[in-house]
Amino acid sequence: MNRSTRTAEASRPGLAAEDGTAMIEMAFAFMAFFLVLWGLLTYGVIFAVDHTLAAASAEGARAAVSTADEPAAIAAARAVATAQLNSLGGNAAAATVGTPTVADCVAPLGARCITVEVSYPWRASPIIPILIPLGVPTTITSTSTVQLSS
Repeated sequence: MNRSTRTAEASRPGLAAEDGTAMIEMAFAFMAFFLVLWGLLTYGVIFAVDHTLAAASAEGARAAVSTADEPAAIAAARAVATAQLNSLGGNAAAATVGTPTVADCVAPLGARCITVEVSYPWRASPIIPILIPLGVPTTITSTSTVQLSS
């Protein structure tokens, strides 16, 4: 043992048994910090996908308003909603656009409304790996309804 080592040990009496505790405490603190950071990142991506689905369903429903008849409205809604999902990148193939439905609106009487539903199977095809599946949705779904012009 050289002189500098003996001096350092002498200046810390009683701490020789705790030489590795700081490293172990740092490892536990890092794991907790990493899990919190990963959770924030995961839920941020989930909210981004939810926003993308909401935008796709809303744009699909809006596209249907400017069409002449119901079959054209359904085709336009589906095409535009599918095109809007391209912002999901390679995961766009996992998202599905349900067949838009046209039905009577609640109000005003006699009006027709179109409903567009877009969903993404998060558990089956997560964009970011799931470390702890607590509170992670199975499927993310967004629905938009608009009144068709008469």
